[in-house]
Amino acid sequence: DIDRGWGPRQTVGLDYLFDEPVLMGSQRIGPDLADVGSRLADRNWHLLHLYHPRTVVEKSIMPAYPYLFETRSIGDSPSPDALALKGEFAPEEGMEVVPTPEANALVEYLLSLRIFHPVFEAPYLFTQSEPSENIDSEMEPAE
Repeated sequence: DIDRGWGPRQTVGLDYLFDEPVLMGSQRIGPDLADVGSRLADRNWHLLHLYHPRTVVEKSIMPAYPYLFETRSIGDSPSPDALALKGEFAPEEGMEVVPTPEANALVEYLLSLRIFHPVFEAPYLFTQSEPSENIDSEMEPAE
């Protein structure tokens, strides 16, 4: 799982301690989002995934959420927030796709979902910088 980029440590039973009901195995469709902010910290990836999931995950079954975005004329200068869409997902010439405040808020929420509680069964793999005494706030797991 670590090699696939699914997180900085393996999943253990303790990760599901407060889940009600626990959805494991075939009952869940899609990844566990409880730690998605650690696994996928790229804001642009999340915006593209919300706009049209197949822009970043070829065989995704997640529905698109285009209503969280505004397609508008570029005008004099393009928006710095416009999505970099190519090919079949690109808007018409002279148009750009910009996230709404709701899309930005949703991505900020997803990025805030991080689990940094160290457990004996599955220690974190740290980068070159060792964690300080305040392990919960300053932990930098390896990617």
